Amino acid sequence: MEQHHVVSHSHSGRRCAVLFLLLLLLDQRTAYGQSEAGSATLTGTVFDASGAVVSAARVTVTHRDAGWSRETVTNDAGLYTVARLPPGPYVIVAGRDGFQTVRREGVELLVGSRTVVDAVLQPGTIEQTLTVSAAAPVIDAGRTHAGSVVNERAVRNLPINGRNFLDFTLLAPHVIRDPRVGDLAISGQRGPANSLLVDGVDANSAFWGQSVGRASFRNPYSFSMDAV
Repeated sequence: MEQHHVVSHSHSGRRCAVLFLLLLLLDQRTAYGQSEAGSATLTGTVFDASGAVVSAARVTVTHRDAGWSRETVTNDAGLYTVARLPPGPYVIVAGRDGFQTVRREGVELLVGSRTVVDAVLQPGTIEQTLTVSAAAPVIDAGRTHAGSVVNERAVRNLPINGRNFLDFTLLAPHVIRDPRVGDLAISGQRGPANSLLVDGVDANSAFWGQSVGRASFRNPYSFSMDAV
């Protein structure tokens, strides 16, 4: 009888361990999705001067302010994609043996954007660099939702009442104050349906179903205005 009790307890422990592992995997998948939501994707095609695609071209994407880089190569269709990039200003360099290197400056990636930046390689040596500094138009392909960005200049110069940095979202045409709880209503949804990411990291309260610090009255004290 005692032996049966021990075996049963062991099985129960294994079930708990499996359940705990599943919960960990679920948390990791959720965290990945939230990180995706706060990032940007850069994609494009590399061509030669005749308009043919260039495969195996090296594409380096560098965050201009932070200084770090990520590198990839184009596939057989000349396509490259770099996902999960933090928003900010970028420099894109594309090159391959037998062609000049193309350097594209002034590419600004926004939260949730999927930006297309193509490159055309001219015949030459890879040591030769052609720099494109003009703000040529980029395409945000795949964006099917409304979005707004409040830039640094607006944050520095526009006044807000109560030092609540989330009040800047009221500048977007589809955002109003939710009168029931003082939260933000986006596109007609109630405040608890919102999700707040800080530098791509989840900043929501599982208990309240709102941002950590509650958007209605505690968020002014979650971050200093200098940090914002």
